[in-house]
Amino acid sequence: MVSYVDDYCLLAISVSWQQNAVTLIAAGNQLQLEANQGGMNFDLSKTEFFHFPCGKHLPTAGLPRVQFGEHHILNNLEQRWVGVFFDKTLRATLHSEKRAAKARTTLYKLAPLLKKLKPEMASRLIKVTVIPALTFGLEIYAKAYINNTDVVPINMTWKAAATIVTGGWHKAELRAICTEAGLPTPNSLIKKCALSGAARLLDRPA
Repeated sequence: MVSYVDDYCLLAISVSWQQNAVTLIAAGNQLQLEANQGGMNFDLSKTEFFHFPCGKHLPTAGLPRVQFGEHHILNNLEQRWVGVFFDKTLRATLHSEKRAAKARTTLYKLAPLLKKLKPEMASRLIKVTVIPALTFGLEIYAKAYINNTDVVPINMTWKAAATIVTGGWHKAELRAICTEAGLPTPNSLIKKCALSGAARLLDRPA
């Protein structure tokens, strides 16, 4: 079991999805029993279930489900846990789209203010507000599960941010407009996420 604040995750690994479901059912019901004995209860209506793929065998909605008590939980093809989005391919596409949408919401709310600021101040404000919304959790996908297609939403959002700072340059190449706006390029942001994730792993006890 992995927990984070008030969220917890049960993880089962085996050679078959059916066996995973059996293991999770037993563990989930045991946890529910122990919680009930302590006067607590889990909100099963919010419980979600996700089969992670193995190799080229992608999960479908019809795979074995789990049942906690009388509560049936079907397999989801998309999943969100502690702000990180997964789909059945385990690539960064879904996460990139969701984080870019959140970052655009932040950016557009700030746009009227950003247009009134000097470029260096607007750039600084974007760095402390939009970058966290755009890159949160991205280190999970760095390298192995992220490619040029996956980062298209990030690139588009970041170009919109740079355009607001410069007041134009819509058709300029992304690296050039980022330089003009005093902002890092998306590739450098992704690399920073990867390095941050690696540093955290190295800091963990063996």
